[in-house]
Amino acid sequence: MAYSLYKLRRIAHQVSKDQDMSSTYGSTLENKVKGIGLMVLAWVIGVCSFLKVSGSILSDAGYDGLI
Repeated sequence: MAYSLYKLRRIAHQVSKDQDMSSTYGSTLENKVKGIGLMVLAWVIGVCSFLKVSGSILSDAGYDGLI
């Protein structure tokens, strides 16, 4: 009886450990996805602002046909 309780407790401990691992890796994966999303968003905003600035500079110089 004591052995089966010990075995049951070990299985429960292993299951909870596996859940902890999955939640840990899930949160780091989620953080990576959020970080990549923010980097892409920052890159898109940077490119759009660069195009806007260069477009206004070129249109001021008289090159309206390029952009």
